Amino acid sequence: MLISESVLRIRRIIRDTDSSIFTDTTIINLWNEVQNEFAGITRLLERAINLSVPGIALFTFTQRWEEDYTAKPAAILYNFMSSYSYTQPWELSSTVGVESTVAGGYTGSQMWESFYVDTQNRLFHYFPDDFIDPSFMAYDEKPIEWIFRTEIDRGNTAFKTRSGLNPYVYIEDRESKLFYLYPRVDEVYGITDIDKDIGEVVYDTDTSNDTINPSTDYGVIVFGDGTELDSDYGLVVRYQVAPDALHLIYYYLPIVVTSGTQIIEWPRWVVKYIEYGVLARLFKMETDLANDVLAKFYVDRFYIGLSIVEHYKAKLRTMRTYRMGDIQNAKPGGNRKLADLPSHYPSLWR
Repeated sequence: MLISESVLRIRRIIRDTDSSIFTDTTIINLWNEVQNEFAGITRLLERAINLSVPGIALFTFTQRWEEDYTAKPAAILYNFMSSYSYTQPWELSSTVGVESTVAGGYTGSQMWESFYVDTQNRLFHYFPDDFIDPSFMAYDEKPIEWIFRTEIDRGNTAFKTRSGLNPYVYIEDRESKLFYLYPRVDEVYGITDIDKDIGEVVYDTDTSNDTINPSTDYGVIVFGDGTELDSDYGLVVRYQVAPDALHLIYYYLPIVVTSGTQIIEWPRWVVKYIEYGVLARLFKMETDLANDVLAKFYVDRFYIGLSIVEHYKAKLRTMRTYRMGDIQNAKPGGNRKLADLPSHYPSLWR
């Protein structure tokens, strides 16, 4: 469904089909605001992604202001919000004229460097730009837990352990989209490097030869050093598999729409509730169409949509059958087998 279809339906309801009151840009901007609010409250949009361990940074910067001029993700060296930037802890004492009591060590400027030396600074990971909240996380195909800094501040002591087979995920905050693995993973290098054939996003319907027709053959990734594409088709420059990597299922923000030709990312049954939120804001504006009664009417229907999504999510997995394992099947010593979800995950015991 195109955003232009939704804008036209909104215009018909407010009786502004000739754009005499509101421009398309105004309505689309409100559409973006409401859909982000709807996504943040309902957590309806969900996707999965594999993140490499260590994380990947494209640039290194030494001052905070430089981050706005570099491509993300990027890594920052020691910086204490001052006019100086540091790569060694003793440099801070030197600048203020105090004899340092700490020594230096290895400072990593890229995440992969932590696999070659024991770095003294923390090297972080980035969540995707559209990240809202995590739904499930696993490392090396084994479920792991995450914790926010605010939970630690409230006295959660589970994060203090320094041992374990799987790391915790320590999340600074939702705004920065930064997180750390704790304890740090430094024994397995999980980035999948492509050093041979580049993967082309094409599909050969005729497997009898090595000829690819870009106008008809596309859709999956194949490898071949003898195949050439002569137009603007996608090439895979980096891919990440689940082993030795972080598997993240997360709630995400929808794509920002800027023109009427873009496709709406939401299921069709949700679109009308976002339109109700847009209509409520349009009728609340101080224009010739201002109407507090209609504004409240559509606000109420917007909140009805939120409750419907909540009910939908509560019933989303009711067709699945969950069963606790028989206690007789437990290992000696009281350890019990955890559920194998997904089924191809290795069996875990706790």
